[in-house]
Amino acid sequence: MIKIGEFSKLSHLTIKALRFYEKEELLVPAYIDSQTNYRYYNTSQLQLASKIKAYRQLGFSIQQIKQIVSKGNEKEILKEKLEDYLFQKEQILKNLSILNYLMEENMNNQITNMNNQITIKNIPASIVYYSQTTLKKREEIL
Repeated sequence: MIKIGEFSKLSHLTIKALRFYEKEELLVPAYIDSQTNYRYYNTSQLQLASKIKAYRQLGFSIQQIKQIVSKGNEKEILKEKLEDYLFQKEQILKNLSILNYLMEENMNNQITNMNNQITIKNIPASIVYYSQTTLKKREEIL
């Protein structure tokens, strides 16, 4: 049996985190001394502590971790998290693309404004057709 301080060092979790996980009934000490209230853990609990730490680093909530630990549906929940991260990645890539475009546009505008360049283009004449009508029924669109 290992005291909470030593278990904290081995698991790379703070004592505060271990007490929080105990309160949440996620990682309960193997034994609590009734006279001193010292908490003791088994070395076999290090694996669970490691998983909890990894899940927290991935952004899982305590409730999600409880579901994984109690129900054993780890793959399903990890797959959902992966899909969520892939969606976020797409959104971030779109936002980065927009930011790059805006930055390039600002740079081009600054360069144009600095040089005061005006470009005149001659466009050949062309016939443009325009039609306007009022429909009585929406079905007439087709």
